[in-house]
Amino acid sequence: MVKFRLFFIISLILILTLGISFFSACKKEEKKEQKTEETITTEPTKAEPTKFKVDLTKTVGDNQVTVKTWELFAGDESLKPKEGNVIVKIDVSVAHAKKQPFLVSSSMSFRLKGKDTKEFEPMKYEGKDKFTDGMIEAGKTALGIVAFEVPKDTADLVFSAGKFKFDDPTKVTFPLTKDEPVVEPPA
Repeated sequence: MVKFRLFFIISLILILTLGISFFSACKKEEKKEQKTEETITTEPTKAEPTKFKVDLTKTVGDNQVTVKTWELFAGDESLKPKEGNVIVKIDVSVAHAKKQPFLVSSSMSFRLKGKDTKEFEPMKYEGKDKFTDGMIEAGKTALGIVAFEVPKDTADLVFSAGKFKFDDPTKVTFPLTKDEPVVEPPA
């Protein structure tokens, strides 16, 4: 009789344990389904603008540097920033006024600086709209995108262009503000 009671108690405890485990698993699955449904039915939030107008031209020596726009770019399959970073893409052109060809190198001539941060050098950017490094013929313009990878929390960005000659350290700066968002037409 004692063995029967002991068997009965152990069996009852086992059944209750299995029942509670099964019930908990069902609840977790139900919550997971609810989260999935909520995600699908949630209204999309309005995204903050990521592209901004600058439209400034400044002269450095014999060159006119124009910054048209700048963009905060989270990356894509071909261009991914490191964790915690973002890519800043700047649409820039350099017009050369001299009568002889002139060499422009984005890695030597362009920098980006944030408030209380070091200067950032351009990163390797291979997009079809990349800045045209190389010789600029007299009266011609080099243009395209110069990209920088910076920490997401970098504030007060300032783009600088200059040092187009080894013996001339002159440069100009362009503050990058979010005052004028560029509204792109829907695709």
